[in-house]
Amino acid sequence: MFTGIVEEMGGITVMNKSLAGAKLTILASTVMSDLKIGDSVSVNGICLTVVSRSERDFSVEVSPETLSVTTLGSFAVGMPVNLERAMKLNERIGGHLVAGHVDGVGVIRSRQQDANTIVFTIGAPPEILRYCVAKGSVTVDGISLTINAVSEQGFSIAIIPHTAKVTILGLKQVNDTVNLESDLIGKYVERLLQERSQLSKTTPVIVVTSGVHADDHADYIPPKPIPNVTLLSDIVPMTPQNNLAVQSAVLGKASACVGTYGGMTQYAAKLGVPTTAYYEDWHSVAIAHK
Repeated sequence: MFTGIVEEMGGITVMNKSLAGAKLTILASTVMSDLKIGDSVSVNGICLTVVSRSERDFSVEVSPETLSVTTLGSFAVGMPVNLERAMKLNERIGGHLVAGHVDGVGVIRSRQQDANTIVFTIGAPPEILRYCVAKGSVTVDGISLTINAVSEQGFSIAIIPHTAKVTILGLKQVNDTVNLESDLIGKYVERLLQERSQLSKTTPVIVVTSGVHADDHADYIPPKPIPNVTLLSDIVPMTPQNNLAVQSAVLGKASACVGTYGGMTQYAAKLGVPTTAYYEDWHSVAIAHK
């Protein structure tokens, strides 16, 4: 495990690639103080194992898989890299928990100076963006950074002059690639919720309505289609005869339930489905939008 606080920039002195993978040697100073064979080192956010060392450098071996899913395949002699030794549990975690297992490769879409900071916009694949939240953490080339904003195509981060000086991110330009690792805790939370059937990639939010129509309330507006939200009345009509079928076949598979029909929302809660009850249909639709 790492913290995303880069200790120094090293330099690649040897890079040998083959069908079996690659072996590279990295010149370093700070991380060499207590580095041993078998230790883990983060190299641009990639957790690698030290296979040999001298007074001034160390060597690591890389699998073909790592070469294909990270930026390591583009490494070359003379290239600077971010280095961090594995964290110690009795020290402060200045960044966040970083596994060193790269989730994907991002592309720098823009680089802009904003006062004393440099703002980067980084294009990222959906499997990384799903764990990105504004003010949350992300690892970029092994650097723990705070996300400024998230869009459908990527996210933005800003670095201070110190970070630009002591890491390779200060050297990065538009169209350069970077290794990305999304927040580790977010992945575990998602997995735990899936195991408890409280979250699903495919099941919708169910909006339970009590049959309110325009002639019942003058200000009632029929709801518009909402992505990943299903009106219960669209699945099966609400009648006393089919309530049991609705309960067993629909509500039990929902990722959340909001609505006004007391019996249904209470049953959903008993099934362990996160449930919010409202007294008016348009409130249900509004909360579903959120």
